[in-house]
Amino acid sequence: MMYKMYVGGYSSEHGSIYEVSFDSNTNELKLISVNNESLNPIHILKKDDLLFSANEIDEVARVSSFQINKDGSLELINRIDGKGFGTCDITISDNILYAANYGSGNIFSVVFEEDGVLSEVMSNVEHIGEEPRAHSTILSKNKKFLYEANLGLDKIFAYEVYPEGIIRNLPAQNSVSLKPFEGPRHMTISNDGKYLFIINEYGNSIYSYEMNEHTGVLSYVDRLQLVDDVECYSADIHFGKDNKYLYVSLRGRDEIAQVEVKDGMMSLIKTYPSGGKWPRSFKISDDNEYMFITNQQSNALTVLKIDQNNGELSEVIGEIELFRPTTVVIY
Repeated sequence: MMYKMYVGGYSSEHGSIYEVSFDSNTNELKLISVNNESLNPIHILKKDDLLFSANEIDEVARVSSFQINKDGSLELINRIDGKGFGTCDITISDNILYAANYGSGNIFSVVFEEDGVLSEVMSNVEHIGEEPRAHSTILSKNKKFLYEANLGLDKIFAYEVYPEGIIRNLPAQNSVSLKPFEGPRHMTISNDGKYLFIINEYGNSIYSYEMNEHTGVLSYVDRLQLVDDVECYSADIHFGKDNKYLYVSLRGRDEIAQVEVKDGMMSLIKTYPSGGKWPRSFKISDDNEYMFITNQQSNALTVLKIDQNNGELSEVIGEIELFRPTTVVIY
């Protein structure tokens, strides 16, 4: 079977978003095309025949949109700048893009048209506190609520979502606080929409919360310590297909952790080598057969096979050299 994907990261003189294929019959990764129209697209997401990116730039808060052509190549549609700088993450809804700025600590929303044109910045939310660092956002399954992981403030902020990208602080619960110096980074939600899980960069821990689908309120459930290594810097978090297992990338240890989940409660099963250095992010194929990992510091995208019986990960079965990859989307 042939899998195709886009890989983004920090720009080189040669490119910034790479189109890559993986042949499961031969375990060969192959570079198909390169797009160099976007600076530092460190987080990318796909919606239909459109691709969107967060561009980490010191001077501005920028997001970009691309047309996915029939041959898989990308063509820049346009870009738009919000307030702040250092955009590191995006979330996509029906026609709204939500962006998080690690550099300036704020989040903002942008409306985009059916053809992918980013047309207008609609909302901007600033935070008070010492070095706020907005690292990611995520929408509830019913798309009524938006949650923000703020690494600098050790909080998860909650918002109500209104039409045209307007967001307002959730009256029932403006935020929930984690332990000091946990560093909340990325989030995922169970398929049934009942539980939110957040990986913490400095604490190397996962918190789980029960989500109220009517009010958006988060209720603490569990905390799992993954490792005690202060130089680990946990990064990304995703569910496997059946939601039985969570996987987490551990950058300083160059590993992927497998976590068993039941009713929001978590237990660590095992860790596996990522096949490179500094596994920034990863994605699991829709059929749950393969995990694709961006190893930023070793300039490599690696592939691991997932055991369908117990969720265990194989040794590296495929690898391709790409410049400082940080994000991957499978299509």
